[in-house]
Amino acid sequence: MAQPIDWGHPGFTFVDLVETFGVDLTGAADINAGGALLLAMNEVAASGQVSRLRKGTYQIGTSVQLAGDYLLWCDPGVMIVGAIASASLASAVFTGATPAIIAATTLNGTPALTAGSPQTIVLTAGTGVAVGVYLQIISTTYTPASQVYRVVAWNAGTKTATLDRQTVYPFVSGDVVNVLGRKPTTLKLYGNNCQMTGQAPAFLAGMYWDTVKDGVLFNSFASNNNMDAFAGFNYGSFNCVMRNCRGDASTAGTGFNAGFSTDGESCGAENCIVENGAPGNTPAGIKFGDAVNCWSLNCKASQCVNGLLIGSDAGTPLGCFNVRDY
Repeated sequence: MAQPIDWGHPGFTFVDLVETFGVDLTGAADINAGGALLLAMNEVAASGQVSRLRKGTYQIGTSVQLAGDYLLWCDPGVMIVGAIASASLASAVFTGATPAIIAATTLNGTPALTAGSPQTIVLTAGTGVAVGVYLQIISTTYTPASQVYRVVAWNAGTKTATLDRQTVYPFVSGDVVNVLGRKPTTLKLYGNNCQMTGQAPAFLAGMYWDTVKDGVLFNSFASNNNMDAFAGFNYGSFNCVMRNCRGDASTAGTGFNAGFSTDGESCGAENCIVENGAPGNTPAGIKFGDAVNCWSLNCKASQCVNGLLIGSDAGTPLGCFNVRDY
């Protein structure tokens, strides 16, 4: 489970994005459409420090595509306004940019699951594979189910890779394996009850690893029919959690799918609330679709068709495995 961050760690330096990089906090229309916020966060992330947004209004006109490991701290009173007229989750306000594929191959045989034993897979080709590389396996049976694994050992002769954990998904021989150019995005966000509002397909979405989203208030503009969910962890997400987040669905449009959702592995929602759902417009407060080893803890939803929905997502249904509600 993704653990809370010790934001008071003496090794952390907080970098004020307004003071240091001139990121606009007045809410001026599309001021960040050119990528000012992303460029600032990238530079801070490269130094391993914490990006800080001071109190103010930040209007985002283009999806902030994150590609790396990020720490983002919001002071109390921060408002982030989405101004993105798109129905694609790839255009969420904050999203994990999909890593580049440096080689593609397939599974040569169906992975065997043996409890307590390292997980190995055999590939038809080994181009680009090495220890520390990340592999994305995509099911050809349960489209679009997929997951990402790190290679911890590699035998080039037999083209056998040992993975960081077991492949719980039902992958079979012939399924696609992509060799990724980097690990999936990590985003540790402490919201301090910041508000995310506006128009976008989602405020937070994408392929994340070891991600924490803590203390965020969500709502949307009226009749925002492009919004799918406030926040979610998509296929390929692993070891992620939303904590102490709250969503007001009273203005959600007809395209709204769920307050918080995941199709990932070992992901959860803790102490989260989705309220003021419009029956017919808000199918679920919290949704697990094609999720594995996931959980909800002390969460609440009101006026939704389903407070908690455990099921399948689009495409060929896979369903959930070992999803728990506490």
